[in-house]
Amino acid sequence: MEQRRPHRGADLERRPGDRPGPGGAVSDRATDLTAVDVLDGLAVASDTQGTLHRLPLAGGTRPPVPGHHGEARTVACGQHPDGRAVAVTGGWDGTVRVWDLRAGAELHRIPVEHPVHAVALAADGTVVTGWQGGIGVFRLHDRRRRRR
Repeated sequence: MEQRRPHRGADLERRPGDRPGPGGAVSDRATDLTAVDVLDGLAVASDTQGTLHRLPLAGGTRPPVPGHHGEARTVACGQHPDGRAVAVTGGWDGTVRVWDLRAGAELHRIPVEHPVHAVALAADGTVVTGWQGGIGVFRLHDRRRRRR
């Protein structure tokens, strides 16, 4: 099994406000991360301010993307049915959001009316969400494909 070396502060561009975490890792200016996932060499994190952070594991940075109103509690990464790399986040604002990771843009906003505690993204584009007392299942579709 290949052992991966953790990022150290010296490996990443440091900016004012960056704080090293355990082992010297920099959290890409997020003060309090709530969840993290990895897809195609990109670490994706949500934080207590509702921001989506995208950090290339090979180094460098991408601008953070504001989103949820308040805490974004959970994140899951995968492929959208149209082939794009996406992240799905759930927040205390009662929404599930789907993000295009390359563009840093929101693709979908799904209101669920309850703070979202968990999200998962299946390979077929099914989004499963969890909140206190409930589970929601949504399906992402490739709008470019014509239905026959």
